[in-house]
Amino acid sequence: AELAGERDAAVRAAAQEREAAASAVAHERARAGELEQALAARVEIEAQLRHALDAVNGELSAVRAGDGERAVRLAARVESVVALATGLRDGVRRELGAEQDALTASLAAMQERVAELQAGVEEATALREELEIERAARWVAEAELDAERRRGDEDRAARASAEQRLADVEAELEALRAQTHRAGPDPTALASLRAALEHLQAPAAGETDAATTPSLSLDLAAAAERLRATVAATDEPEPKSASRDDSTPEGVVESSLDVPVVPVEAIEVVEAPALAPEPVVIASVPAPLAERQPLTPREPITNPGPWLRDALQGLAVDEPDIAELLVVSLLSAQAGLVKDSLTYELAVQGGTTHRVVVSPDRVRVELPGNGPEPVRVAGPLAALVPLVAGGAGRRLPGTRIDGRRHLRRLIKARRAPLGLAELAAADIAPSPGLLLTVLARAVEPRWTVRRHPLTVDVASEGSDRWRVVASGDGPLAIVPATSDAGTSPSAVLHTSAHRLAAVLAGTAAPGDASVEGDPRDVRTLLSWLDRAQRHQS
Repeated sequence: AELAGERDAAVRAAAQEREAAASAVAHERARAGELEQALAARVEIEAQLRHALDAVNGELSAVRAGDGERAVRLAARVESVVALATGLRDGVRRELGAEQDALTASLAAMQERVAELQAGVEEATALREELEIERAARWVAEAELDAERRRGDEDRAARASAEQRLADVEAELEALRAQTHRAGPDPTALASLRAALEHLQAPAAGETDAATTPSLSLDLAAAAERLRATVAATDEPEPKSASRDDSTPEGVVESSLDVPVVPVEAIEVVEAPALAPEPVVIASVPAPLAERQPLTPREPITNPGPWLRDALQGLAVDEPDIAELLVVSLLSAQAGLVKDSLTYELAVQGGTTHRVVVSPDRVRVELPGNGPEPVRVAGPLAALVPLVAGGAGRRLPGTRIDGRRHLRRLIKARRAPLGLAELAAADIAPSPGLLLTVLARAVEPRWTVRRHPLTVDVASEGSDRWRVVASGDGPLAIVPATSDAGTSPSAVLHTSAHRLAAVLAGTAAPGDASVEGDPRDVRTLLSWLDRAQRHQS
C-alpha cells in the first residue's frame, strides 16, 4: 500500500510536471509567434528605413550639388565686396588727401593773413612812433618858439629905443646945420657919426640880435656928443680955408683938412626889418648811455589783481587778432589745474576754433577734429578771456558751455587772477611785444603825467627790441625800437625773452636783468607796471 501510494504520488507529480511543461511549451510558442510578428514588423520598418535613407542620400546629393553653386555665387559676392571695399578705401584716401590739401591751403592762407596783420601792426606801431616823435618835436618847437617870442619882444624894445635916439640925433643935426657956416666940425666926430648912421640904416643881411642894437645906439650917441662939443667950442669967425665956395652944394661941410663929407640930406633913414624867429634845431645825436648796472631788486608781485583779464578784454575789442594770439599762448598755464586729463574745444566767435588737451604736466593746442567734442566752450573772445587769464565767474557769462561738469574744476581754478609770476614759474614766455602791449594797457594814463617824456627800450635776448614811450599826456605806447627812429632812449632794460615775465613780476634773480643808461627812468617805468599789476578793479 505504501508503494501504491508512492506510485500514485509519483504519477500525480509526473502529470503535474507534464501539464507545466505543456503550459510552458504553449507559452513559448505564443512568444515565438510574437517574436515572429515583431521580426516581420522590423523587416518592414527596415525596408522603410532603407527607403528613407535612399531618399536622404538623394537629397544630400542634391544639396551637395546646390552647395557648389552657392559657393561659386558666394565667391563672386566676396570678390565684388572686396572690389567695392578697395574702391571705397581709395576714395576715402583721395578725399582725405583733398581735405588735407584744403586744410594745408587754409593754414597757408591763415599764415599769410597773420603775416599781413603783423605787417599792419608793425606799420601802425611805426606810425604811432612817428606820431610820438612828432609830438615831442612839436613840444620842443613850441618851447623854443616861446623863447624866441620873448627875445623878439626884447629886440623890438631895444630897436624902438635906438630909433628914438636916431630921431633925437637927426633933430640935433638939423639944429647944427645952421651953425656949420661959422666953424667946421671935428672930422673924426663926423666920420664916427656917419659910420653909426650907415650901420643903423643899412638893410639887415641876417638876423639882428638884442646885443647889437644897444651898442649902435651908444655909438650914435657918442658921435653926436663929440659933434656937439666941437661946435660949442668954436667961437671965432670961420677961417678962409674953411669957407665954402660957390661950387659946394648947400648943406655940405668942407673941413680944413679937406675930408670929404657925405651930405646929411643924402642919408635916408630906413626902418629895420622885423626879426624873424630863429629856426628850431632838434638835436638828433643824443648823449651816450651810461654803462650797464644790475637791476635794483623790487618787491615781488605774488598777489596780482585782474589786470591781465581787463587788459586782454580791452585788447580783444581793439585788436582781436593780437588778443587771440596771446590767449592761445596763455593756454599752457592750465596744465595741472584738473585732476585727470581734459579735452575741450575752445571756439572763438569770429575767430578760430582750438582743441585743447589739458594734462597734469602739459597742455596741447591742436586743430579741431572731424566731429564736435563733448566738452565745448564757445563765445566772443572777450567772454572767453577769464577762462585763460583768471578772474572768472562761476558760469562764464556770455559763453555757451557743453559738458559743464567736466569744466567745473578748471573754471574754479581760474577764479583767481593769473599773474606774471605764475607764467614765469611755469616757464611760459609770451612774445615780449605782446606782453609789453597788454601790460601797458593796464597802466592808467593819469599815473604817467610828468614834465618830460620818458623813453625806455626793452632789449630781450633772442627776440625783437621794443620801446616804451610815455609822452606825459596819454597812455603808454609800445613801438619797435628801430635804429632809424631819429631818437634814442634814455635807458635800456636788458634781459632774455624767457625771463622777461619774471623781471616784470619782480621775481627774477639778480643776474637776470641789467640797466644801461639812466636807472631812474627804468625804476619809474617799473613802478607804473608794478602798480598796474597790483591794482584791484
